[in-house]
Amino acid sequence: MRKRQILALAMVAAMASGMVVSAETEDKRGEGKRFVSITYNSTNTSAITLNKAAEKVFTEAGAEFTALYYESNIETMMSMIENAVSSGCDGIILQNNMNLEAGVDTLKEALDKGMVIVEYDSDYEQIPKIQYCFLADQYGLGYMIGEMAGEWANEVLIPAGIKPIAGNFEYRNTPDFVSRTEAIVEGLTNVCPEAEVVRAEQPSNTSEAMNMTENWMQTYPDMNVLVGVCDSYTMGGAETFKAAGKDPAVTGCFGADAIPEALEQIAKGSVYKGTVFIDSEKIGTDMAEYMLDYVNDIEVEGREKYNYFVMEKITTSNIDDYYKAEE
Repeated sequence: MRKRQILALAMVAAMASGMVVSAETEDKRGEGKRFVSITYNSTNTSAITLNKAAEKVFTEAGAEFTALYYESNIETMMSMIENAVSSGCDGIILQNNMNLEAGVDTLKEALDKGMVIVEYDSDYEQIPKIQYCFLADQYGLGYMIGEMAGEWANEVLIPAGIKPIAGNFEYRNTPDFVSRTEAIVEGLTNVCPEAEVVRAEQPSNTSEAMNMTENWMQTYPDMNVLVGVCDSYTMGGAETFKAAGKDPAVTGCFGADAIPEALEQIAKGSVYKGTVFIDSEKIGTDMAEYMLDYVNDIEVEGREKYNYFVMEKITTSNIDDYYKAEE
C-alpha cells in the first residue's frame, strides 16, 4: 500500500512539472523526418492557416517542417520542388493552381524515391501515383458563391428596382478553376436572371483586385455586386467599394474560404455579404496526419486518395455561428 501511494505521488509530481510519464503517448512518427509545403503565395490566408495547422502536427511528432510560398511564380515553384526532392525530403504538400504540366518529371522522381505527396486544391491526373489530394468540388463551390449573390440580389436589389451589375474576379489557369469561375456566373444568373456580369478579369493578389475594381467603376459607376473565386480577391474589391462610399445596404460582395477578414466584415454589416466556409485548419491537420502515417507504414482504415472539402455558405443570416467579435 505504501509503495502504491509513493508511486501515485510521484506521478502527480511528474505531471505537474510537465514531464511525460508514458512513452506510449509520445508521438515519435516524425523523428528524423523532413516535410515541406509549397503553396501559392504568402498573402493567401487559407494556405497560411493550413500551413500553421500542419506545422503544429509535424513539430509535435518530432518532424522538421518548412512552409514555402512561390508568390505566383511557376519557375520558383519548380525550383522549390526540385530542391525538396534533391535534399532528401520525406514529403511535400503542393498547391499548384497555375500549370499542371509543370514539375511532372520531378514529382515522379520524388515518388520513385518513396516520398509522400499531398496535393492541395489541384490534381495532377497524369501522375496517378500521387498518394493524396485535398480539393474542392470546384463547380459546386463556384455555384455556391454565385447562388449566394443571386439570392441576396433577389432579396435586396430586385424589390428596390435596382439592377444587379456585377464584376467577377476569375481564375482560369487550370481546368478546375475554370470550372469554379464559370459556375459562379451560372449560379448568379440562374438564381437572379436580371443580374448582368459586365466585367471579368483575373487578378494575382488583393492589391490587383482593388485596382481592377477601381477601373471597372469608371465604366460602370453603378456596379453593386462583386463575386470571385476566393475571399482574397473579393476583399480587395470590397475595399475599393467602401473607399468609393458605396452604400452597404445595396452593395454585395461574395467569395470563398471564410478568411477571418471576410467574416469580420460580414459581421459588421459592410459591403461584404457572403463567403463559403472551408476548414483550412482541419485540412492542414489531416494532411500532416496522413503524411506521418504514410512514411511510417501506418494504415488507417477509411482513408482515400481524394478528400473533398466540406463547404458551407456563410451570410449575414448565420454569421454568428462562425464569428464572435473580440470583446
